[in-house]
Amino acid sequence: MYHGRVDEASTHFDTALKLNPADATARAIYGFHLTKIGQSNAACEQFSIARALDPYEQSWVPWIRAKALYAMRDYTHGIEELLRANHAINDVRLWLAASYAQIGQLDDARAQLSEFLDSAEREMALFPGRKLECWLPFLDEQCNEPDDLHHFQQGLRLAWPGT
Repeated sequence: MYHGRVDEASTHFDTALKLNPADATARAIYGFHLTKIGQSNAACEQFSIARALDPYEQSWVPWIRAKALYAMRDYTHGIEELLRANHAINDVRLWLAASYAQIGQLDDARAQLSEFLDSAEREMALFPGRKLECWLPFLDEQCNEPDDLHHFQQGLRLAWPGT
């Protein structure tokens, strides 16, 4: 999955879930895989099964579920998931910014974006800067599917001052 071998990863997920259909972690990781390849509806089904099997899910699952919900244009539920993410990484703020912008809550979007940039500036050895164009290579890593990437960038453009 991490090396972009989609078919091979799918085969391994099929095998894993046949061997142990009650493995909540395997289902969540499979949901992550489905999100990465643009199958958000199927991903959300896997996340739902995983949550039913284990309501004490891994801390990263709400963030990935939110990405799938964003792709499905379900921003409100995506925001709820992002706000549930425990010990969230800074990228969560970027997804919150795009999600809030998509529902017209621009003050919230810009507040999240500002927190993202402030944190990135403190934590990154090579901070790209405060303009959206500087972050485009980073954004490419956030979405594998071109349509999902364009949609994510669209939300950020709404939130980003001066774009």
